[in-house]
Amino acid sequence: MKTTQKTYGMSRRNFMTFAGGAMGFATIAATGVPIGCASSKSKVEDTSQQSGAVTPANQEGMSVNPYPVNPSRISPKSYEHKGDFTVMTVGTGCPDTIVGRSGPSTLVQYKGNYFLVDIGAGTTFRLVEAGIHLDRIKNILITHMHTDHTDGYSKFMVESWTLGRRDTDIFGVKGVNALHNIFATVFPEDIKYRLGKTATVDGMYEKVNITELEGANTFTLDGVEIRTLPTIHAVYNLAYRFDVDGNSIVVSGDTSYSENLITLSKNADILVVDSGRVVNKRYMGPGEMKPPPGGKQSGPPAAANPATYVPKEVQGKSHASLEDVAIMAAKANVKKIVLTHYPPFEVDIETTLKQYKRFYNGEVIFGQDLLEVKP
Repeated sequence: MKTTQKTYGMSRRNFMTFAGGAMGFATIAATGVPIGCASSKSKVEDTSQQSGAVTPANQEGMSVNPYPVNPSRISPKSYEHKGDFTVMTVGTGCPDTIVGRSGPSTLVQYKGNYFLVDIGAGTTFRLVEAGIHLDRIKNILITHMHTDHTDGYSKFMVESWTLGRRDTDIFGVKGVNALHNIFATVFPEDIKYRLGKTATVDGMYEKVNITELEGANTFTLDGVEIRTLPTIHAVYNLAYRFDVDGNSIVVSGDTSYSENLITLSKNADILVVDSGRVVNKRYMGPGEMKPPPGGKQSGPPAAANPATYVPKEVQGKSHASLEDVAIMAAKANVKKIVLTHYPPFEVDIETTLKQYKRFYNGEVIFGQDLLEVKP
């Protein structure tokens, strides 16, 4: 086990110097429910017919619906979890911007304690949309340092801090220290400005424990045992296993075929896994990008034995094939797999499921943004 840990701290004298321009501190109500954030589940008033409203148009001259000037308020109710131990695919997208899929992010929950694995673009919006209070998320785990898994970090950290988060444990691969340092090196004036709401640097510079991990690790957070093993991706990637009360959830991050992931996932109830190049029904990529070839994927013959399966060209591959994912789950004897991190495709669910069932007999769940699953 190799770790590098840094605890952010600031002396009282330095803090007062830092905060000198932020007099007149205001105390924010720690409700965790921001006002004025639109929800896709809420009824939104149509303002397109209001006097003076401007209706934008696309390049073809077709009118499109504008966002309302006054968005609807989200429900003040808190999210009701499906059980004591659950996992939610907060965002199921990829580096491409696709409407309906936020960036990669997964939320493990145990009796109201949260473990946020990766923070892709749109993560904060999705959490608020679901009714999950941002200030209650105090454990953050990063699988790898790719932008699509981390580009929502600053948004989440600042907003959860202003809403009342006052301490945080952050774990991840080498680079998470530098990721958090963005506030001190790039946004010090922004943090100083927001001190007018928080009146404290606790949760931003103080009481932030950052641990960089490498290889196999075991530690406990909020009553949950967490284990890690590296998998094979374009950059160093850690998968995380969460064990409590005889149940287990594994989050793979991005991976190609990995014996370590099989080991880590052994007899797990749920494996949230890189989607394994699901079958492409229709390309949904932005702009003028050329769509990848569609159709069914090639792979091992239907009679292939998972016990003797040997993947081709593992090293250098960024993501596992569909067959790779199915066979890893079969070898690990995982009860359920939850697919996430979809390519910019509309997924051919029927064909994809048939191919999974050639090798894996457990339950296959096609993750969606804000889908919660329990063991």
